Amino acid sequence: MSSMLKQSLTAELRAVIDQNFRDRTPYTNPSEFARDLLREKRPRIEAA
Repeated sequence: MSSMLKQSLTAELRAVIDQNFRDRTPYTNPSEFARDLLREKRPRIEAA
């Protein structure tokens, strides 16, 4: 099951996302990149 989350970003953070989903990465859109970042961080959050 999925749900939607809208998030406002600073211009700097948006630029990071835009660069990383366009420049020869496996991501086809900004949401895929953001989801991957969250998946990477989740184990560290749960371990704290």
